[in-house]
Amino acid sequence: MKSIEDLVSFWLFAALVTVFGLVGLVLAAGAKDDSIAAFGLLLAGFAVLFDYWAISYAHDHAE
Repeated sequence: MKSIEDLVSFWLFAALVTVFGLVGLVLAAGAKDDSIAAFGLLLAGFAVLFDYWAISYAHDHAE
């Protein structure tokens, strides 16, 4: 990370992706057809993977 602004924007983007993941879970829970349920679960899965990557990236560059 280069500056505090980059760090803050990085974590705000990670928080936004987390919110999208939660929206995906709500979408999947209330889905009436399989395609919407699959989309919601894929969105939630992407959010989980992205957040794991974000944590790993931040800790690797903290040194």
